[in-house]
Amino acid sequence: MFFIAIMAAGLLYVLLLKNYKKTLPSVAPPPKASEKLTLKTPGGDVVINDITKNPVSTGDNRAILFARTEDYDMLFFPTDQGFIITLSQPDIQIARTHAEEDFLKILGINKQQACRLTVSLAVPVSISEKASGLDYGLSFCPGSKPLPKDN
Repeated sequence: MFFIAIMAAGLLYVLLLKNYKKTLPSVAPPPKASEKLTLKTPGGDVVINDITKNPVSTGDNRAILFARTEDYDMLFFPTDQGFIITLSQPDIQIARTHAEEDFLKILGINKQQACRLTVSLAVPVSISEKASGLDYGLSFCPGSKPLPKDN
């Protein structure tokens, strides 16, 4: 099921979001400290900043684009409480570092909590053919994959 969401997000990115990149703000305003969202995970609840309150954009499939920079797009799918981070610059090593740091900061969580969430990190073929097609995960979580050195 999550693989289908990954593919849908990739298609959404290519068809819809990529076209709007120049008109949208880089990152949604941060949620107020009092606005929290509780996500259910097999390892227990994870309380995050409520990223649904001020999204950058929302898609027809209820995907919430909650952060966008030159380096990445971050999507949240409320239905299955999963996240997809899509790297959007050719230096994918740096983009991954920035995306992971910002993911923790925006959600207001630590690495241990992030590893309990369902997070997919992907590279579109338009950025790197060599790196595309895989779910790399968060680099600090068990089961993550390293990005190719030469993309």
